[in-house]
Amino acid sequence: MSSASDCQSKYQSALNLYWGVVGASLGLTLLNLVVCRICLRNYLRSNPKVASRIHFGAGGIKILLGILILSAFHPACPSGCTCYGRTPSYAYGVIVLVIGILWCKRGFDWLKVAAESVAGVENANDDDDDKQAVTAVPSSEMV
Repeated sequence: MSSASDCQSKYQSALNLYWGVVGASLGLTLLNLVVCRICLRNYLRSNPKVASRIHFGAGGIKILLGILILSAFHPACPSGCTCYGRTPSYAYGVIVLVIGILWCKRGFDWLKVAAESVAGVENANDDDDDKQAVTAVPSSEMV
């Protein structure tokens, strides 16, 4: 059996690591909010492929952080010890996973917009060719 102070210090270091990962997750959320919603809003609207990549990347990192918060970094009292203090809930890890999934869904939405805009440009080019072909047809007055 470990001493009480050794057990408490191990548990406290696990808690510190957990709160560090939670802070990183919150920082990613804030960074995504500031960058995507405020700073690059117009740029991302005109470049939906870039927007999809940003959201897929941030969503993937967020999902990874959620899994780590729920598993490897979730603090637990070392075996054979009695720890004092409250163990964090699993709710935040689940919320992080849901946010990551929503960001990935937003990435798919941006990818869909990119595909539609490419298809729209191709259709517009096709329409222009048809108009030129129609206007190039001789009229009855010329004959």
